[in-house]
Amino acid sequence: RYYHAADAFAATAVAATFGGRVRDFTGFSPKPAEGTLEVWLSGRALPQAARPVPVAPPAPAVLPPTLADRMFGSALPQPEPGN
Repeated sequence: RYYHAADAFAATAVAATFGGRVRDFTGFSPKPAEGTLEVWLSGRALPQAARPVPVAPPAPAVLPPTLADRMFGSALPQPEPGN
């Protein structure tokens, strides 16, 4: 659909791209802004997608110590070895 005569060429190009039909709605009121085109699609609805399976969040990354950590020690508690 196109609503302004100036948009007819663009609407024709879009319709040709999708194998559709151009619909002249220049007589429609109130008109949307110039440059507005509508593409209507038909077809059957796709089946509902399966619900996603919950996944545990990824483990936090272990970052290398910063210069301040090396100089003054970390302000955060450090994990015990093996944990």
